Amino acid sequence: MNANIRRIDGHVHFARPISIENFESILQKTGAQAACLLALPGLARLDPTPDILCVKLRRPETVFAFGCLDCTVYERDPLHCGRHFVRRAKQLLAMGCDGIKMLEGKPTMRRAFPIPDFDSPAWEPFWAFAERTRLPILWHVNDPEQYWNPEAISVYAKSSGWGYDENDVNNEAQYRQVRAVLERHPRLNITFAHLFFLSAYLPRLSEWLDAFPNMRVDLTPGIGLYENLSKNPDESRAFFARYADRIQLGTDIGGRTVIGGTAAELNEKESMRRIDIINSFLESTDERLIEADGNYLIKTKPFLLRGLGLKKEPLDQICCKNFLAFVGDDPRIVNIPAIRRACRRLRRTLIKRAKSRGETPDLSAVEQDLLYLKTF
Repeated sequence: MNANIRRIDGHVHFARPISIENFESILQKTGAQAACLLALPGLARLDPTPDILCVKLRRPETVFAFGCLDCTVYERDPLHCGRHFVRRAKQLLAMGCDGIKMLEGKPTMRRAFPIPDFDSPAWEPFWAFAERTRLPILWHVNDPEQYWNPEAISVYAKSSGWGYDENDVNNEAQYRQVRAVLERHPRLNITFAHLFFLSAYLPRLSEWLDAFPNMRVDLTPGIGLYENLSKNPDESRAFFARYADRIQLGTDIGGRTVIGGTAAELNEKESMRRIDIINSFLESTDERLIEADGNYLIKTKPFLLRGLGLKKEPLDQICCKNFLAFVGDDPRIVNIPAIRRACRRLRRTLIKRAKSRGETPDLSAVEQDLLYLKTF
């Protein structure tokens, strides 16, 4: 990695039809010299991993890529998913991915697919492989606990379908499952997104970090994370001082647009507001009123953001060094023939799956990727 790189956004999203040029322009404006693109599974077209690898082809020295698992496995053979995912992980690495993004811990994902409990025998081959190979995994587990409380959930979260009840997986059940996995495989190389959704419970998160020295967390918003950390700035400052080598920068830029699945450009105002709030929290010591803006923050109640005013060394760790310790100093080399094969497999899967459901497959992204690969 270039020694001049001081800021790596370790948690951003890209998928067609967003244009690569638009995405790169927004990322440059945020001040990140490098980024890790994460593929989100479970979309109508199932797998945007080839999309993010097309971006990596343009910036092979500064773009990392985390592919996703094959969510159709849960429909075909969930009780042996771990065995399938070992093969999938090897394919992703061969294509040039640097790690794996798991969305499987988000309750909407478990609502959509029959995902076995993470500590069940179904997953064991994958965890064993990941531990043995030190495979970097960035894992979304749970959501803010307010999402299980109809009186406390935000208007935006509820409108997005993130309100949960007894029919959905319970957040504490998932914490128990993940803990069992880590106790069985303590050398797993895992970063939990969004401060593991324990930003309101830093002593509890500290206990996890102390128990599992290979575990990391990232600072990717939801805005509730920064509201929680601002309530007791002394506690937050002490937490960041103690675990400065275990926390990674992330913005989630592109996430909302990717989930929407139709926009060809990112919302620049939303993207810049994300990084502005994160920078203020990490670098400033001022109090700042954060209010809804109709872009990033929609119908959000105002709160006071209280910055930590971190010094250069912990900032360098959080903004760059910790991600490199997690993934490695340099992105893996992209394998164009392997991406082409992946695109053709995905095209066959989309056609077969749509036919079985009486639907018309959306092949636009696959065809766009294959066309783009011809330019290299």
